[in-house]
Amino acid sequence: MNKIGTNDLSELLTSARFDEAEILCKDMKAEEVADLMLKSAYETESITVYGFAMYMKERHDKKTWLKIMFDLMINPLCFIEGAYALAAVYARELIEIEETVENLEKLLFIYNSPENVISEEEAKRAAVKMLKIEPQNVIAKEVLGRG
Repeated sequence: MNKIGTNDLSELLTSARFDEAEILCKDMKAEEVADLMLKSAYETESITVYGFAMYMKERHDKKTWLKIMFDLMINPLCFIEGAYALAAVYARELIEIEETVENLEKLLFIYNSPENVISEEEAKRAAVKMLKIEPQNVIAKEVLGRG
């Protein structure tokens, strides 16, 4: 397989050629696709990168694409108003799919953001769940004031 570059994917995404971008990504590992998506979003600052992730979430592994969408919202596209609120939605969806420390930490990451989209009560519930899975989790302890 030829190595797909960020420019190849960015060109397809910014011209809304999602079907072709999907074909480019089909034989790649999820981590490779996520990396290309993030690089493309940083370079183009285009909402079409996010649009492609939404397109793919409906067609492929929902969990993988929710993670990518979360990362897009808190990293390259965080300057868009409402990005952290969307990231919170995706973190909650991931927790519904699989209640892991990684997914719960996503919620706590947003809790610590300036946008204030996660309540203290929701953060504490997530922290308690994290400690049940990983009793020495530092982040969860900090949220609960035991750090």
